[in-house]
Amino acid sequence: MKPKISVLVAARKNSKYLAKFLAGYFLRTEDLANTEILVMLNQDDTWNDEIVALWEETGMVQFFREDHQLGRAGLHVYFNDLLKHAKGEWIIYFCEDHFIIHHGWDEKLRFDIGNRSLDPKDVNIIVPVFDNAGAMNHMVSRGFVDVLGYLGAHGWIDSYINHVAQLVFMERPNKHLVRNIDEPLFHDFTHDKPNPMSDAHMQSVSTDKAKELPKFDSEEVRQLIAADAKKIKNALGGKK
Repeated sequence: MKPKISVLVAARKNSKYLAKFLAGYFLRTEDLANTEILVMLNQDDTWNDEIVALWEETGMVQFFREDHQLGRAGLHVYFNDLLKHAKGEWIIYFCEDHFIIHHGWDEKLRFDIGNRSLDPKDVNIIVPVFDNAGAMNHMVSRGFVDVLGYLGAHGWIDSYINHVAQLVFMERPNKHLVRNIDEPLFHDFTHDKPNPMSDAHMQSVSTDKAKELPKFDSEEVRQLIAADAKKIKNALGGKK
């Protein structure tokens, strides 16, 4: 039986990219029966009303609404909320301004999982490649989220998962926790903009409420990363 993949999508309020992401998903997902998509919308989003109504009627997309008011800094909150409803053995996450460029991306990932004999019940992380941004985002196993209870504890979720994995690696060099897929599968429209990670851009996708969240380089976040790495090491136990 093929493993089910859950696709989690966090959408900015009134984003013009959401329809494009959904079109790419349905055009390029080969096995829709074994792939599900869950989208988190801002509760005040009105731009996407028609596209949401269309896909809700088909039952092929699960939409959820939030009012956390955390902007880009709250990505982990949106993904963790969606994760509660995900049924997949493997979970991959996107922002709505990402785009699927590889036809059969899901089967490519399933082939890689099978070729490497990865068990979704174990702690496994796969890092796919974006054609214009390199290795980013993650697909994690159900075992990963069962151990941690979430995808991550900070809005810089890519970096968060990477740092957790690095702490596990340092003491377990024989355990290949992160497995990269080198063939580009996706595209990130954010990286097409000038200085996408500049202070000016980040400020534009931030909120007043987000300022209350800890910075990624804070001691609080370092302790969270260390605690999650310890959970994984304990779960791995004597496995090599």
